[in-house]
Amino acid sequence: MRFIKGFFILGRLGMAPLTISVPIFAGYCSSSGTPWWNFFFLGLIGLCAHIFGFGLNDIIDNPIDQTVAYRHKHPLTTGEIKQRDAWLFILVQPVIAVGIYKFILHGSLSGILVLIGSIFLSVIYNLWSKTGKFPKFIAEFSLALSIGLLGVAGSLEIDHMRMNGMAVTFSVCTALILLLLNSVPSGLKDLKTDFNYGATSFVISGGYSIAGENEIIPSRNIKIYSWVLEFFIGCVLMGMILTEKSPAVLVLITIVLFVYSCLHLALILRMRFYNTLLVSMPLLSGVYNYLALCFLAIPKFPIVVRLGIIGLGVQNPEQAAQ
Repeated sequence: MRFIKGFFILGRLGMAPLTISVPIFAGYCSSSGTPWWNFFFLGLIGLCAHIFGFGLNDIIDNPIDQTVAYRHKHPLTTGEIKQRDAWLFILVQPVIAVGIYKFILHGSLSGILVLIGSIFLSVIYNLWSKTGKFPKFIAEFSLALSIGLLGVAGSLEIDHMRMNGMAVTFSVCTALILLLLNSVPSGLKDLKTDFNYGATSFVISGGYSIAGENEIIPSRNIKIYSWVLEFFIGCVLMGMILTEKSPAVLVLITIVLFVYSCLHLALILRMRFYNTLLVSMPLLSGVYNYLALCFLAIPKFPIVVRLGIIGLGVQNPEQAAQ
């Protein structure tokens, strides 16, 4: 049982619902008349992509994680999972994902190529997001584009010939949300560990640093970058409001969630001490944005999916990320 739990931790399955939802939601934006089992298998593809990305990240970051007290119980650090077994576990995931897409869902060649491209971009991020001279923004952009392409692959599976406007908008906005979430709030969450280890994450390369044990030295450039991305996310959401003619109650919910995201982003960018930053749950800003996006598309979703979206909002993203 501990062995199985170790793989659960390695794949960070606590956060999997967010990744699983991307190909499902993008696919549903293309067609709501597709049999439910197609969306089930799209969810499995999203799960495989999630396990591969996070598992690879844990393997590559293991030397850094060994310096962090709360990561000392990670199965790679304790030896519950051997490096060889971890590699086998994650490398089989892309094979399963492509196999499901091709042989069960009978996806098109263009969709398969998009899915492979998504996997490849995830590798680029994991290899160079914290080490080497590879531009850190390119690494962050690669991960965001990887998730966006995962949505495109889901849409192309449902409609082999084309993607409709809602599916394209959903995938683009998802990519923007992840770009901001992973490059800034997630980067700040790991700031102290990365800085002390000598890693060069995006926020560190952009000017953030740690003074002493706890004081955060902020970066004006990162603040500008964050608000530019938040502005573009807001523009996409506003465009969806104007073009999709969503019910007033959903528009109101979307606006409230986006405002919460902005307020939370402002909060974490003002933080001057690392311990208070962690208490603020920095990943929440991205969750608010993603829920805002999902609620705009909610009229297209069945009741089961709507309940799932609510479930995404009530989970604790900080605990899931550990």
